[in-house]
Amino acid sequence: AGNLISLVYHEAQHVIYAASTTELYRIEGGKVHTLEAGPYLLDKTIRDIKVDSANRVWVLHPTGISILYLK
Repeated sequence: AGNLISLVYHEAQHVIYAASTTELYRIEGGKVHTLEAGPYLLDKTIRDIKVDSANRVWVLHPTGISILYLK
């Protein structure tokens, strides 16, 4: 999936979100899940991620930003 480039901790959910250069992951309770975010991303290359208090993941790409809403 590429090199790990970003980790963020979502305090309200007690979950870690991670990004490689092409994949997003959710780490919870020691288990890693790949997020099926591909169809919702502006670009397949990921540069960085941030999580905000409104349960959104902001994904920075070379060409812009994708915003994913978490369940």
